[in-house]
Amino acid sequence: MPSKSKKILLKKIYDHTISNHATDCSNLSTIAYEFYKIKDTVNFFIVNNKAIELAQKTNNNYVLGDAHWNYATYYLPSEKYDKAYYHFNKAYKSFSKNNNIDEISKILLGMSKIKGFYRDYAGSEALVIKAIALFKKTKNFKFLNFAYTHLGLLQKDIKEYDKALYYYEKSNQYYEKSKNKKNQYSAMYNNIGNIYLKKGEYNKAIQAYNKDLSNNEINITQFATLTDNKAYCQLLMKDTLGIKEAFLKL
Repeated sequence: MPSKSKKILLKKIYDHTISNHATDCSNLSTIAYEFYKIKDTVNFFIVNNKAIELAQKTNNNYVLGDAHWNYATYYLPSEKYDKAYYHFNKAYKSFSKNNNIDEISKILLGMSKIKGFYRDYAGSEALVIKAIALFKKTKNFKFLNFAYTHLGLLQKDIKEYDKALYYYEKSNQYYEKSKNKKNQYSAMYNNIGNIYLKKGEYNKAIQAYNKDLSNNEINITQFATLTDNKAYCQLLMKDTLGIKEAFLKL
């Protein structure tokens, strides 16, 4: 549906909800998120604020958590991490009151990533480990893949390369179990290749890059990144012929 038509429909749904069900906030956070998806910031804020207002009045902890999650999602792309974390924390507290495990686990992962941005590696690791325990309970293989990848990135940042490789391998195990992996490019072997590159094990790095290069799901940007990484390894190995062949593919 075109954004303009969707905006009109969402506005009608919102107006109908407020007019006929003055205290019913059950759909408001969802409506707000749909406004966010079509980049209608004005209506996103109007509806999300109303969702929070009514959720607080009616003690609807799920909607309250969901609305704060909306705000965290809104602030993340603009790198307003302090505001995003504030709303993630509010969402976490609200979802915890009803023990909404699926939502809590994803919120914890979001909070963990923000701590990672601020280089609070210990805090980030503690949160993602809590998230992993919950993802295992719900058998959410897709997010276990994401969570272990994040753990690997944290270990890479503190130069614990063997631990990073271990977590990347764990991540790949869950990626293989993920039902929708055909529509999801994990970049796993690129990550593994980067670790071997840091360790100076260039042949292993190239082998890893080649595995991702053979993945039909990669786009042109990912292909360029992988090719560039592989060429850099070849440069360090003084393989000038391999470098020329790599860049001719770009």
